[in-house]
This record gives sequence, C-alpha cells and structure tokens, in this order.
Amino acid sequence: MRPQPIRLKELREARGLTQEELADLMGVVPRQYQRYERGEGEPKLAGWIFLADFYDVSLDYLVGRSEEPARR
Repeated sequence: MRPQPIRLKELREARGLTQEELADLMGVVPRQYQRYERGEGEPKLAGWIFLADFYDVSLDYLVGRSEEPARR
C-alpha cells in the first residue's frame, strides 16, 4: 500500500501544522515525515493508526482506498 502524499499534506495543513510539528507529535524526525508526504516512504502500522486517530478519519481514507473520510 503506497502512502497518499497529497492527502497527508492536505490533512496536516487543514490543522494548521507544520511538517516539523506533526513529526514531533508522531515521534519521528522531520525528514522522515517529509518522506511520507512525498511518497518516498510510509509509516509503520502504528504511525498510520496514529494519523487516522489524530485526523479522525478512517485508515482507508488516509491511504486512498476510500473517498469517505468518516469512520464506519
């Protein structure tokens, strides 16, 4: 499953956060988070779960398998 860089960036910007701030919340270095947004890497399962919970969206939405952000 490939990360959805645009979706990650849009969600982060909608919260008014910088990449550095979100990286700090996730416990990763900013460079690693930047890779997620560029599609050059992806978080481990715990990272995906953190992001889905943080943004209050489904994992399917976060990774581009659904256009519906609401959790079921």
